[in-house]
Amino acid sequence: MKPVRSDASIVLVGLLLVIVTVIVSVSVGSVSVSVSDALRVLADHLLPVNVDASPFADAIVWNIRMPRTIVALLTGAVLGVTG
Repeated sequence: MKPVRSDASIVLVGLLLVIVTVIVSVSVGSVSVSVSDALRVLADHLLPVNVDASPFADAIVWNIRMPRTIVALLTGAVLGVTG
């Protein structure tokens, strides 16, 4: 018998993969930013908590890499819808 997969589980796995991809994409680049620093920067900007993130990592992740990641996600979504 073929296992039955619900739509909710497929959406949940897809969402988790997108989150992991975003974290990796803001961590990887020509300047080394660790995953923990990237998570601190994202938590500082997206959550109502005050997290100590270095200003250097904050500038790289939030001002340079995050806009590129958002544009890449939106481009992929548009291509997925139109394809």
